[in-house]
Amino acid sequence: MVDSSNASGNASSAAEPEGTLEEIVLEHDDKLEHLHATLQDQQKTLAALVKHLEQPGSSPAPQDPAPWNLGCATAAQRRHFLGQLSDWINWYNETYPGVEEHVIPPCWFHHSAVVQELVAMFVAWQAAYCGSDEPNDAPAYWHDRILHPTIKRLSGDKAAGWGNCLGAHREPRRPDTGRENHLEFREWLESLTHRSDSAADKRFHG
Repeated sequence: MVDSSNASGNASSAAEPEGTLEEIVLEHDDKLEHLHATLQDQQKTLAALVKHLEQPGSSPAPQDPAPWNLGCATAAQRRHFLGQLSDWINWYNETYPGVEEHVIPPCWFHHSAVVQELVAMFVAWQAAYCGSDEPNDAPAYWHDRILHPTIKRLSGDKAAGWGNCLGAHREPRRPDTGRENHLEFREWLESLTHRSDSAADKRFHG
C-alpha cells in the first residue's frame, strides 16, 4: 500500500521552484527580454518581406552597395546622400542644443572618419524613425546606444574626431598609412601571383 502522505509530500517538493524568489523573477525577466528581442526581429523580417512583395523591384541585389556606402557610390549618389546628411546635421544641432563639445562642428566634412561615423548615426536614425507605424523602442535605443556614445567619442577624439576643432577647424596630424608604399605592394602582389603560377605549372607539367 502506498503512503499517500509521503506521495503528496514528494509531489509538493518536486513542484517547488528552485532558487530564491528574486532569482526566479530575474530568470523570468531574462526570458521575457529574449522573447521581446526575438519578436522584434521577426517583425522587422516580416516588414521587409511585405515591402518586397509590395515593391519587388525596390530591393537591391545582395551584392549591390547600399546608398550610404560612399566608397562605392557615384559622384551624384554621394552628393545626394551627403546633402541629406548635412540637412540632418543642421536639424540635430538645432534640436539638441548643449555644450560646445556636443555640437557637430561646421568642419565635420573635413574629417573623413567623422563623416563615416555621422553616416552610420544618420542611417541608424532613419531605421529608428522611418518606415514603421508601430510603436517600438528603436528611438530610445538610438539615443542610448548610438547618439550619446558617438557624440561623446567624436567630441573627445583629437585625432579621428573634432576634439581639436573647438572654435575653429584644425587639421589633425596624420600618421603614415603606407599610401606611398602602394606601388611596392602591387609589385609584391604581382611577384606572388607569378610564383603561384610557376608552382602550378610545375605540378601539372612536371
